[in-house]
Amino acid sequence: MFQNGEAMQILTVVSIFVGLFLMACLAFAEVPEEIDFGLVKADNDFGFVLFTGLAEMSQHENVFISPLSIAMALQMCYNGAEGETKTQMASTMMFAGMPTDVLNIGNKQLIAHLTQSEKVRMEIANSIWSRRGMPFNERFISTLTEFYGASANERSFDDPATLKEINGWVAEKTHGKIEEIIRELDPLSILVLINAVYFKGAWFEQFSPNITREDDFRLHNGDIQKVMMMFKSDNYSYLETEEFQAVRLRYEDPRFEMVIFLPAEDNELDDFIKNKDSAWWASTASQFQWRDGRLSLPRFKVEYELTLNDALMAMGMKDAFKESSADFSAMTPLKPAWISKVIHKTYIEVDEEGTEAAAVTAIEMVGETMAPDMDRPEPFTMRVDRPFFCAITERGSGALLFMGAIFKPN
Repeated sequence: MFQNGEAMQILTVVSIFVGLFLMACLAFAEVPEEIDFGLVKADNDFGFVLFTGLAEMSQHENVFISPLSIAMALQMCYNGAEGETKTQMASTMMFAGMPTDVLNIGNKQLIAHLTQSEKVRMEIANSIWSRRGMPFNERFISTLTEFYGASANERSFDDPATLKEINGWVAEKTHGKIEEIIRELDPLSILVLINAVYFKGAWFEQFSPNITREDDFRLHNGDIQKVMMMFKSDNYSYLETEEFQAVRLRYEDPRFEMVIFLPAEDNELDDFIKNKDSAWWASTASQFQWRDGRLSLPRFKVEYELTLNDALMAMGMKDAFKESSADFSAMTPLKPAWISKVIHKTYIEVDEEGTEAAAVTAIEMVGETMAPDMDRPEPFTMRVDRPFFCAITERGSGALLFMGAIFKPN
């Protein structure tokens, strides 16, 4: 039998080889030919600009969004835009110059790629809800059903049952984590476009609940919040700089992972987030190395909701929200027709077993013309006991599924 010291050395060597093997598998895995990486980059670029803008407007508050959900909902709406409205939307979403058919094919392929895992539940659903009796461009509807798998539903918007049905669809597609996206329909509403994203994955190596204990989490103002802190010593994909510590946590399908960035003690999370973009994300991703370490991570649960109108207009998408200038003639012959609200809701819960997350983005369109019916380093220690940044990503495509600034874990 091995002595304790020998056993530990053997386990350490084995963990290194396992880590190197997994990293090699990911590094040399066949890059999926069907993915339009230009579209993924545009989505990630858009996500970072939107996220940093929201974080700046909500300093010291939790911000948690799904760039994928917001981008896909807006790209469905984009299919109905024309003229300057279409130009502004493409510019805001960072895919100016990309033909619309390429955009749609890219989304269809991305949906198929992201939802094919047998070990992680990743679901993407889209739906169209139109006011009965209102004219819509048949090509607009058929494009969304063909490329986005959207269900097309014509309903009476004056019937309270319609709102209940819309929110019921949301609850079903998010497995009850988001039960309502629209509280009431605008009397002028003619169309609602909805995207829902649901993610549930168990950690590749779970935390032991037996050693989770109550601990302190230091808020931005110095106050202490009690949290349930999880602990695990392992071989991690890890990166440390003067600015931050970062660790990757793999799910059972190692294509999916959560990345956690903990700013250095003298670096506020608000300051850390500033000027971050997809180029920073990509360059940082290449610097991680496998290393033994001890991780302390709080269980956390965040629910987030906001209306994105102001943020999208600040990014340059102005005409789409204006009755006087919106051009959605590829969607409907009704004039004027414009976006009333872009609503986004998210949910995430992280515990010893893994992660469950959901997001819904709803775009409510309104119009005036309608019918009434209408050399091995020392092990690191990473103690996530203060505000941190996290993201859930899929390595094959590079898509950012969720991202957030967590100031208060509960």
